[in-house]
Amino acid sequence: KAEIVRDTSKDMRYIVDGERRYSEISVPIFAEGKVFAVIDSEHSKKNFYRSWHLSMLTEIAKICSAKIGRYFIEDTIRSKVARDLHDDIGSTLSSIKIMSNIALEKNDHVTTQNYLTSIQQNANTMQESMSDMVWAINPENDTLEKIMIRMKEFAAEILEPLEIQYEFIEDHEFASTKMSLSTRKDFFLIYKEAINNAAKYSRCKKLTVALKRVDQAILLEIYDDGRGFDMLHSNGGNGLNNMKYRASNINARFKIISAPNYGTKITLEAPIT
Repeated sequence: KAEIVRDTSKDMRYIVDGERRYSEISVPIFAEGKVFAVIDSEHSKKNFYRSWHLSMLTEIAKICSAKIGRYFIEDTIRSKVARDLHDDIGSTLSSIKIMSNIALEKNDHVTTQNYLTSIQQNANTMQESMSDMVWAINPENDTLEKIMIRMKEFAAEILEPLEIQYEFIEDHEFASTKMSLSTRKDFFLIYKEAINNAAKYSRCKKLTVALKRVDQAILLEIYDDGRGFDMLHSNGGNGLNNMKYRASNINARFKIISAPNYGTKITLEAPIT
């Protein structure tokens, strides 16, 4: 904690190192919730430092904490984007390269056509992944209002061709509500997975997306009137496991409720601070 020691001769913590300095002031600089550094000043006179010294150094420490924090965030973002590019884009490009070589070597028209279809699907997946990544790192998309616009666009793209009715329910004005980059990305990818699962497996006729502000969190609810599934005898599959994993990454609460012939409901409570 920030502290003024007005007379170090009465403080057993003080270490004498050559010259005695009778007043000391120290203010910690925090980064990522831990003490990163300490601003420390000493003076030869007792009772030299006053409360305004402490206030001034505390403000300086806050500025330092903010700048250092932004550095850590930017470094984390760079590392994460690099990993995503390597894992998602790199592996997809490798698959396209292999399939292209095989297609060129084959004389069979049907086999070649099958490989070309796979290449097209992989290219589409890579394009979608790149689009999500570029959108996620753009600071203009930090507000939940912008996130919802993208959510609605995705719902229209997936659900309308299947003639699934859908609606969005909002109980708050989200123009000024912001999410961090990492939270925003996983929040949207969980939503995408839920919409894709409903479109592929639920056979629903209607789907509802509700967003609510709950203290310092956003509550997302997605529920449909589809066929549901037996949760006791289902391993969840990669889709549900991915959603749970992403939720744990952003310290969000994730829950799914479903039963045969009673539809499926997914809730996600994600922090925004």
